[in-house]
Amino acid sequence: FESIRRLIRLRNESPAMAGLEMELIDMENAHVLGYLRSYQGLRLFALANFSESPQRALGNALRTRGLGRRFRDLYSEKTYSASADIELAPYE
Repeated sequence: FESIRRLIRLRNESPAMAGLEMELIDMENAHVLGYLRSYQGLRLFALANFSESPQRALGNALRTRGLGRRFRDLYSEKTYSASADIELAPYE
C-alpha cells in the first residue's frame, strides 16, 4: 500500500505529469512500454516491464531519439546512463 502512496506523491510532484501530451517510444521490446510526458518544457520518461521475466530497455534507443544521455529514476532515485541498457525487474 505504501508503494502506491509513494507513486501518487511522485505523480503530484512531477509537473510533466500535469500535461496531456504523451508520446509512445518504441523500446524494441514487446514487453517494455516506454512513453514521454511533456508539459511547459519539462519532460518525464517512463519505462514499464509488463513481463514476469526481467527485461532490457535499450539505452541506445533512448539516446538516438534525442531523449538525453542521463536519466534519474524518480522512484529509486538512481541515475542511469543511456550508453548502457536498462535492466527492468519483472513487472517493474
